[in-house]
Amino acid sequence: MIGRIFSGKYEVTGYLSEGGMALVYRGRRLSDNREVAIKVLREQYAHDRDFVARFEREAQAVARLSHPRMVQLYDSGRDENVHFIVMEFVQGEDLKTLLRRVGPLSESRAREIGAQVCEVLGYAHDREIVHRDIKPQNILLTRDGQVKVTDFGIARALASSAITETGTVLGSVQYLSPEQARGHGVGRSADLYSLGVVLYEAVTGGLPFDGDTPITIALKHVHEMPPPLRRDGEPVGRDTAQIILKALAKDPRDRYRSAEEMREDLLGLAARWREAPAPDKEDTIVASGAARADEDRRPEIVRKLIPAVALTVALLTLFIGVSSSWQALKAYLNVPEVTVPLLTGRSLADAQSLARKDHLTIQVVQQSYSRTVPAGFVLEQDQSPMHASPSSRRVSWWGRCGRPTTAVCRPV
Repeated sequence: MIGRIFSGKYEVTGYLSEGGMALVYRGRRLSDNREVAIKVLREQYAHDRDFVARFEREAQAVARLSHPRMVQLYDSGRDENVHFIVMEFVQGEDLKTLLRRVGPLSESRAREIGAQVCEVLGYAHDREIVHRDIKPQNILLTRDGQVKVTDFGIARALASSAITETGTVLGSVQYLSPEQARGHGVGRSADLYSLGVVLYEAVTGGLPFDGDTPITIALKHVHEMPPPLRRDGEPVGRDTAQIILKALAKDPRDRYRSAEEMREDLLGLAARWREAPAPDKEDTIVASGAARADEDRRPEIVRKLIPAVALTVALLTLFIGVSSSWQALKAYLNVPEVTVPLLTGRSLADAQSLARKDHLTIQVVQQSYSRTVPAGFVLEQDQSPMHASPSSRRVSWWGRCGRPTTAVCRPV
């Protein structure tokens, strides 16, 4: 590949690195001798016409963006059935390489890097572009310590592809948001979750969720809480830990509302603009002037009796309600219980066999697409395993025969 000239414009001058979907070479633009990076798609992607079409569309869209913290995409094309993109060459190293070389970063340095990533994410999100693959390998650091985020758009094309190479999935699943693991729609908050994983790794030296297989890791993203943030046995600073844990919330609605909001917290500037939660209407009731005057005119004994009377009425109402519903509640509680088996991570055949031992059957009632697990494997169940549960309770799981599945367990 060294010495090859693409489309008569770009010469390959050296090898840089490789990833799950491409090889990256150092090169120069012949027209002005400018140093560039040339990313060449691996053969299995280059032969997927749908992927190539999506890739080229995304590359064209991202090429129109320009931000000082975004690796600029100059060109893309095909030369003798080899698909390539030409990008800005960054002198430095990626964050993953830095962490392997020096270990965990100081909290202040990690927050500085995170804030710079938020700058470019905010810029892209405002233009309806979600990165989808924020990870240390895609965060480049210049020699003077400035951040450059790469692979915008490329991740979107890859996410839409039917190709799911094991190495590619494993390389990114450690930074995957729960909604991506479930195969749900991906929004801006998915990038903030992935950045939270990156920051967790940057300050602790370890990942919040890891495992031997992509399925194991994806399940942890969906079900498990991250371990407490510690570095060399000592807790990470409270403010830093709170920022990271907020970004790692399972529900996107519990994360930061925007990259700018997360950036403000990372820089310690949020207090000057962050909105306070609106008071609950039931908690805050302001009486009118006339009502207050009427209350003041009530005899003292009446005012003292009102709370007692109200409490008595409330207790009587509660007693009547409990008594009338006791039979129904008793009937519900007396439903025979079974121990919910652990179905996650198992094939459908294994799950059915295990369920039969507990006198349960699995009935497939819903299917939707997911690309993060092998065909026919369970991704999630809504009842915690090994807990007793009434035998008529519903148990759901997501797997992939190309799609996640919901199953209902009922006694035989």
